[in-house]
Amino acid sequence: MTIFITGATGLVGSDLVERLAGRVPLRLLVRASGGQSAEERMAALLSPRVAELMGSDALRLVSGDLTAPGMGLGQHERQRLAQELDGVVHLAARTDFESRELSDYQRVNVGGALEVAQLAQLARCPLLLASTAYVAGDHPGLFMEHHLDLGQALRNPYEASKLEAEQAVRRLWAGSELPLAIMRPGIILPDAPRAGLPVGPGPLVHLQLLARLQGNDATRVWVLRYAGDPQGQLNLVPLNFVGRVLERAALAPRDGTATYHLTARTALTIGQVSAAMNAELVGVETRVCGQDEVADFDRYERTLARRCRMYEPYLFLRNGHDRRRLVAGFDGDDGADEAWLRRVFRTHVQVWREQLTESHEELPASRAVRRYFESFLPGMLGRALVPGLASLVTDFTVSVASVGVFRLDIQEGVLESVSEVGEPSPRFDFASDAEAMLEAVTGEVRPSELFFRERMRITGNLYEALSTATALEDFFRMHPFKERVA
Repeated sequence: MTIFITGATGLVGSDLVERLAGRVPLRLLVRASGGQSAEERMAALLSPRVAELMGSDALRLVSGDLTAPGMGLGQHERQRLAQELDGVVHLAARTDFESRELSDYQRVNVGGALEVAQLAQLARCPLLLASTAYVAGDHPGLFMEHHLDLGQALRNPYEASKLEAEQAVRRLWAGSELPLAIMRPGIILPDAPRAGLPVGPGPLVHLQLLARLQGNDATRVWVLRYAGDPQGQLNLVPLNFVGRVLERAALAPRDGTATYHLTARTALTIGQVSAAMNAELVGVETRVCGQDEVADFDRYERTLARRCRMYEPYLFLRNGHDRRRLVAGFDGDDGADEAWLRRVFRTHVQVWREQLTESHEELPASRAVRRYFESFLPGMLGRALVPGLASLVTDFTVSVASVGVFRLDIQEGVLESVSEVGEPSPRFDFASDAEAMLEAVTGEVRPSELFFRERMRITGNLYEALSTATALEDFFRMHPFKERVA
């Protein structure tokens, strides 16, 4: 039994490869990307045990492109591939929410699905097609596994393209006796961050932004509000649950055409998700509020809202997903409860904080940041940072990975001293990598924006730190560091 898999470089695909490798021969459609060959991309994601199989009959890569006719395979190559296949699993898709144009998603999510479906028909073998539970859109009440287009409104082009893909493949499959299983998972969360893969879906993106801010026991809790419905339902499911179902479906296809909801028996509420986040955050509390409070958001809440705007519609959902067909045919033990979610959040936060403190080889940006603290800032001693800001009295540290920890003393708005120290200040500390710090001191990006970007965090007194950051925004704008990085 030989199985063809697309999307092997993604979270779900690489997990399925790990489960099946060594048990059945695999053929993985992988293309070169980002300066890496197909082999390099896969090797970075697989365990040593599975990576060693690459190039053998047990695990062979097929170089192709889903958006090209015939997946970029020559006619004879495609025919030879079809002759050895006993099953096809299509997991590849564009899943981000970065574009508002449906056409940007159709090339991969619709056109790619049809190309893979045609290969399965040529091979006369079963097809397992991954979709999403959120093709349900705004359908009120329970969305059944056999439901498809009920006139529901969809929130973004991603959802629309996945619904269109289901419809297109079903039309192609009409009258076929070959098995077709359409899998609609909820929002899939891995137990821990995976090297070489993006952060993950919306809840993890949101958590990572907030994890950059870390207060201490001496400060008040800083409340960040966001719009949502505390009783709204977010269908989060473990990667392990989805992987188990896909593994069984790939190895033992069911006859006929059927759709399965790989969703949680009881979806977690937005309030429960928020509470799980708060349990892992120090000095920060997320709070769900109604739309009527949005107008009162402060600058940091507005910044957070802008960064996560594409996910906001999912914070108001109350529809559910029927899963009786899944339970009858596969494994309905999803394990998606509050304890699981807290473990996932805790593990991710721990890994992210460890990554932030890792040392790196000194790069040009690191040298430039050192010159900033050793030459540029000392040249500003005795001068008011910002005219009319005599009320600013504070001292704090700035920790820059691979560069050092620098203490700044500001009295009545005047920079009194800059010195390198051994440890971050318990009062408050701005921690970042050199590239992010350089963006701030050159005035390219406001510190308030950087707090919600990668590799930036605050520890200590968040209120005092954010007040100081507001003053520093004006200082960086008025006195940008313009020395060329070299």
